[in-house]
Amino acid sequence: MKIIYSPYYDGDIFLGDSPKFMGETYVGNNGLLQQLQLRAGVHHEPKPDVEREADYHNAMMPHIPGTIFAKSVDVDPFGVASKLLRWRDALIIAGWDGTYPDSQRGIIAVLASIEKDFKSIGIADCWKIICGIYSQGVHVNHSIDSIRIDCPWSEIPCLIQKTLSAIKDSGIEVFTTIEDGVSDSAIKTENVKLLEFDDVNDAYEWFATIDELPENTVVINRDNVRLNHTLYTWNKPLVHSSLKDSNPQLLQLFKLSMSIFSRPLNLQNLVSYLMLPMSPIPGKLRRQLARLLLSTGGFGEKVTREDGKVRDDWEEIIENFEFLGKDGNDSPQAKGHAKAKKLPFLEPIRKNYANGIDKLEISGYVENLKKWINGHYADEDLPLERIAQLHELNTYLSSFATALQALPDIVVYDDIEKLILQIYRPMNYSLQSAESGSSNVVNDIRMLATGAETLLWLDCQEEDQEHDPYDFLSSTDKEILTQHGCVFPDFAEHLTTCRKERLRLLGKCHHIVLVRSRFDGTTRLGEHCMVAELRQAFRREGKELSPSDAATIFSLIPIKTDEAAIENCQPVKYLELGTIDYPGRRESNTSLDTLINFPFNYVMQYVAKLPQPDEEQINNTFVTTGLVAHYFFEHIVADGGGDLTTMRRLTEDEYDERLEAAIDATGLILRLRENASNLTLFRRQLKDSMLSLITIMEKKGWMPIGCEMPFPKEAGGSLEFDQIGAFAARIDFLLKEGDRYVIIDFKWSYSNKYAEKLESNTAIQLELYRQAVRTTYPDKEVQGVGYYLMPKQQLITTDFEEIPSTKLIRKIEPSEDQDLFAQIQNSYEFRMGELRNGHIEEAETLDVMDDEDGYYAHISDMGLCPLNVEEKTEGRGKNRVIVSAKKKSEQVFRPTRKTTFEKKDAESSEITTSHPILKGRLK
Repeated sequence: MKIIYSPYYDGDIFLGDSPKFMGETYVGNNGLLQQLQLRAGVHHEPKPDVEREADYHNAMMPHIPGTIFAKSVDVDPFGVASKLLRWRDALIIAGWDGTYPDSQRGIIAVLASIEKDFKSIGIADCWKIICGIYSQGVHVNHSIDSIRIDCPWSEIPCLIQKTLSAIKDSGIEVFTTIEDGVSDSAIKTENVKLLEFDDVNDAYEWFATIDELPENTVVINRDNVRLNHTLYTWNKPLVHSSLKDSNPQLLQLFKLSMSIFSRPLNLQNLVSYLMLPMSPIPGKLRRQLARLLLSTGGFGEKVTREDGKVRDDWEEIIENFEFLGKDGNDSPQAKGHAKAKKLPFLEPIRKNYANGIDKLEISGYVENLKKWINGHYADEDLPLERIAQLHELNTYLSSFATALQALPDIVVYDDIEKLILQIYRPMNYSLQSAESGSSNVVNDIRMLATGAETLLWLDCQEEDQEHDPYDFLSSTDKEILTQHGCVFPDFAEHLTTCRKERLRLLGKCHHIVLVRSRFDGTTRLGEHCMVAELRQAFRREGKELSPSDAATIFSLIPIKTDEAAIENCQPVKYLELGTIDYPGRRESNTSLDTLINFPFNYVMQYVAKLPQPDEEQINNTFVTTGLVAHYFFEHIVADGGGDLTTMRRLTEDEYDERLEAAIDATGLILRLRENASNLTLFRRQLKDSMLSLITIMEKKGWMPIGCEMPFPKEAGGSLEFDQIGAFAARIDFLLKEGDRYVIIDFKWSYSNKYAEKLESNTAIQLELYRQAVRTTYPDKEVQGVGYYLMPKQQLITTDFEEIPSTKLIRKIEPSEDQDLFAQIQNSYEFRMGELRNGHIEEAETLDVMDDEDGYYAHISDMGLCPLNVEEKTEGRGKNRVIVSAKKKSEQVFRPTRKTTFEKKDAESSEITTSHPILKGRLK
């Protein structure tokens, strides 16, 4: 067998369109090590880097006091261990024997003292062992005929040089095809073309338009993941890609499973922990718990359960979950054993770690996780990539357990988090395999094992920066170590050699296309040295390396000039669906508002019952403060029993514990460190807001009935509106003024939009609440309605007089005096008539003014609710006329710098839509 070796041949290499594999094997450093270990009859499995770093950390600690690293270790011991281990491995591969004759306490002296206690094997140590074996005269098995070296000798690390020299001395032919410091003849400039694009994405799109590359073509590109995004869009075969700094979900279990010890608890991490693809907690239980957190924002309310015990919703789910034994065994003994095995992964979530965490508890938790992982190794149904990730996960946990030994008996979470972040390292995983018909793509020109007819360098800009691996050594250190057998490459000579190697490999290709992009988004990209090199070559011949035309750059490469067959979804005024036999539903204020303004959304959500794509997510902090405030108000009202004095006392005397209970139930996200300032402000506002509301009730003589009052009153009851039918609502706050009802809706908002709704008489929600109470209690009257803006401590209303010398109530005079409920009824009838005929108004971003049969045109003559539109007018005073009206929509999409496939301005359908379901329809 013939071995062809280069340090750059580990991974994908280019061997031409018709490679010959019989009798030849191409290897890099790792591949050559495996071949030589096999033939020497030895095999040492190197430990993963993260485990070795933990071992090095423990070996290092006794030798650090009094050294130059002492202060750094106090701040980041694991980071120092990682850095010193990299230095140590670099020295080993350079031929270091682990000693240092100089007595001074310099860097090498520190590394030498640690080396006595460090026994963990890595790649460099394996090469040291192999080099020692072959240097002692061990002969390579006769299955190797020769070793061809496809790189300059100076580019090979010292230990590999010594090993290859020893093999050559044993009689095996070892030869290099490239002399140091020599490059092939100058590149013929007539073979070189330059192509320039504004943006990297433009270059990738141009590449995707190529129907077929010539035979024996190689493409150089570093980011194949990003390239595949474009190829996928254009329905072209994908190339091989890997995520060098990937973040596989399963590996995140290491970080997320340990994050349950954090205090305050991180709600996002907890939800992510529960929603990972694999976990020691049963999947059905995880989904139930995650759904609870997403729907309530916390653990739910503590109430007395059927067994007489007080539990919150989280505890109730776990209590009632049916744990099953192995193979679905449902015997009481098996269930109890299964529950006992799973609870250790849940119990830390609710424990109080205010005074720290016992190290033994963490160690036990880690051992339980490792047992769970080991139990999956024999699972034949588990995909191989999952098994590989489980192996890495086990490595992380082993490293963590090793490093944990150096921590005190009581650990604070900050120390745990520091270890986690230092140990966790995203790994390199294949993301896509090359598909049939895909191009030959390599990441580096030095991966060309053979010449190519055509070379297309797709990202020839912004070079990857190299660094000298021995820059930590002083000149004295290098001199002393060189005298003891170490060989250090000259970094300047290495850079020169790399330049010559690139030129040599370019010279092996007959046609060269360098593709340069000026920007990546808003980032200006630098020029690659090869572009500068070839530009100089052109100038020496009195020519210029000018950009060529993309469509005609090669007659060998046919370029697709037709427009892309990708269809944009253009906005329409109506969708014609045919007759819809829709029986209707129990409406709510939300559904009626949606039907009136966005009937397409109504059809998607309530008729077709398509879920919105972004339903399951943690509410943002602003929404969460509103939920916590509602919860707090509701329980103060309920526990006050209708007595305002009691409500005031509960607010003032039990404020902190009640607020904490509200946060536990529905707002855990507020406790995150990044939300500390928001929470501090919220604490002040909420108490004052509750007390202000009590003051309003005292001044007005209102008696609270309850919060979250359901209509219909009884479960299974009915509430009917004329022309609309069944209706249901939950009113935030219902009160009485004498025999008359008062309705208040709570809003955690500073916005003026609620005042504008009252002024324009378009507050549909309050009007529907008013009618729900009137219909339920026909012998009673509704005194008035209003919005209570909690952070502003102000009730805005059209019905109640202001309280003198205060801003607690703001009375608004409506500019319109139409019967709003009659408008709602008429609007419902109009829209439902359209809907059942399959005539669905969409009209997003379109002018609805000139549609004679549309909703907007009939608002006045049919007494419909005003449509939420943005009207454009011309003229002033009596001459003012409306010239266009566009429906206001929620902006789901943002305008981009440019469209993907066109240079024209973006179509409105690509920017704006009121319903997230359209995201799949738009480019």
